[in-house]
Amino acid sequence: MATHCEIPIVSRPYRCVMSYGVYTLILILLLPLAAHADDDCAAPHFVVETSRRFNSTTSSRLLNRQPVDSLSQCVRLCRLLKRCTRFEVASDGGQLVCTLLNPDDDVVVVVSPNTIAGTRVCLKRPCREQRAFAFERFAKRALANTTHILKTFSIRLDECLQKCHDESNCRSVAYNSHTSLCQLSRVAMNAVYNPRLFFKPSTTTDVYENNCQDYATTMTTNGCTFMRMTGGGLKALADQTIAGVGDSHECEQLMYTFDNSSKSCHLMYASARILGRSPLEKMDAALSHGDLDDCINFSLKCRDSSLEVKASSLRLFNGKMAAMSGRRSSTCEHRVDGEFAFAAKFEFDKCAIEETNHSEFRGVIHVKEGSTNLVTIRDKTLQVSCRMHQHQHQHHQVVSIRMNVDANNKTMRLVSNPPERPTFALRVYTNDEREASAVTIGETGWIVVTVENAAVDRFIVTNLASRDVNTGEIRRLVDDDGCVIRRDLVAGIRKSPDEIRYRIAFVDVAERAEIVYHASVETCATADCEPACNRELYEGTQRSSPLALDLPRRMLKRAIIGENRQLELLGDVYQVRGHKLTLLNSRARAGPAQAHHTENDDDVIITKKEVNLAASFRHCFVDDVTCLFTIILASIQFFLLLCCCLIVYVYFQHWRMFRALESAGERHQIEFYEYGSDVNSIQLDKDDSESPPQQQQHD
Repeated sequence: MATHCEIPIVSRPYRCVMSYGVYTLILILLLPLAAHADDDCAAPHFVVETSRRFNSTTSSRLLNRQPVDSLSQCVRLCRLLKRCTRFEVASDGGQLVCTLLNPDDDVVVVVSPNTIAGTRVCLKRPCREQRAFAFERFAKRALANTTHILKTFSIRLDECLQKCHDESNCRSVAYNSHTSLCQLSRVAMNAVYNPRLFFKPSTTTDVYENNCQDYATTMTTNGCTFMRMTGGGLKALADQTIAGVGDSHECEQLMYTFDNSSKSCHLMYASARILGRSPLEKMDAALSHGDLDDCINFSLKCRDSSLEVKASSLRLFNGKMAAMSGRRSSTCEHRVDGEFAFAAKFEFDKCAIEETNHSEFRGVIHVKEGSTNLVTIRDKTLQVSCRMHQHQHQHHQVVSIRMNVDANNKTMRLVSNPPERPTFALRVYTNDEREASAVTIGETGWIVVTVENAAVDRFIVTNLASRDVNTGEIRRLVDDDGCVIRRDLVAGIRKSPDEIRYRIAFVDVAERAEIVYHASVETCATADCEPACNRELYEGTQRSSPLALDLPRRMLKRAIIGENRQLELLGDVYQVRGHKLTLLNSRARAGPAQAHHTENDDDVIITKKEVNLAASFRHCFVDDVTCLFTIILASIQFFLLLCCCLIVYVYFQHWRMFRALESAGERHQIEFYEYGSDVNSIQLDKDDSESPPQQQQHD
């Protein structure tokens, strides 16, 4: 930046000095920003590529070379060393060796079957914790069609990766290095069953798969199936080796090779079919190989007259879901065309969902992957069951113990009772945490749904509504998905392990009304089942962070061993109802000091009590600290206001007194001047009368 100063004018030198001072100040202010820009790469990310290495040129500088246990350890070493911009992980005699590089110029990537290469890349937003790398590069690949393209840009490669990193649905990037064409895609090499249908060879375009996708909130290992092979496996491409593993089930990850002779497990983040390698390259009777085929997690949503099956798939799903009636499927068929998350709704009376004698609806759902009607290994059968529990009081519950008794009257085994059923209650509270039987129209309070025992710790509230006892009018506050639909009445939600609170406003009703709140409570099988539509209504809720994975496609140890071709989904819905609540106008409160009356509604006895004003003051000063603190603050403010008024009054009185004294002084001075002038005139007249005799005598 150049500056222009002319010295001849007297004021110009000062202007020039001030200009240089301003520019210096701007540079000083920009220095921290520049330093911060450098700090963006303090925790760098990496782009890795399998079966590749950097060519060894004279310009490449070797920083370090040492054996490591896994690819993640080599990434951490390169991240800690600021000069490290590239690394290589190779298998040398069964041991992984990490090489850290700092080349002077761009290096060429060459083919190396048993090597993993990584390049540093800087992203503005950090990737998830414990992710070894941010992107995986597949050279000479391009998108086969434009169906799954999200956005298109013409930018640099680092900017293209940043765009995909910021897009929640971006799973890969197709980048043309010649034209700088950047295409964000919702599909990736490891996110489809057959990559050849979605990607094609190319001479100018590379595909970068996003490894920062968050699968922990929607995927669990229980819904995963594996393709297994014995007698062979790939050990040279392993990015981590674990010793002392019992069997192949403990070794199951995305892709693994288990050596039964050494009891070692060789884990790989890349799939053999993606790399174009065969597990039979190394044939050994002690080896067993496994490759992750798919992961689909199912959940059941029970409603009053239907059920809904929701699914979340690791790979792009194409197929259908249909209800089964005997050996033939019914007409309730739902097609799914290229989705990662999908759902299907089945009505009880139309889709072969039969009702049992205990208010339970059962049925069979067939999940078919692919367009063919033939049975494949990816087909699944879901046994669904919705149990509708009616409102039941505590005194209706009984406890029974069953024992198996053998000969000689000797107890051999104690048979445990069925699992305890949870008991829910719905209550209405005022703002001061008192259970209310009558409230004033216009006030706010709480609708609290509580689990009375510790049978469940995760549940959601659905179909929350209020019913007017007199008119029968029903107002829905929460729909059957748990989403608040009347946000003018429900202003906030608080959640704890044993209760859910809704901040409610008692408005939009008649002058005097009697209402009853009722809702449905559904138990949750997953850790985070809160509806996403209510996230902005939660007050002071600390959400637990999702499960941190080293790699998104690497699953943790499975909780259930075996294939999940037949699954059972259970859903429990509990009906809860609150007591009758009387809504009064503020004028209706001016009645007797205290009144009691009892009513009976639906076999529920309610005793209503209206507390007088003295009891309210007693509660405020004794029980409610917030109310007492508010009154103290109001008293202090009133005292300060009174002091200010007194000070102003005293100042005004002093001002009036001072003005009165000034007016009196001016009046006395005028009178003095008038009196003095009269005396002088009298003296002059006296002198004139005495002067002639003196003059005559003198003459």
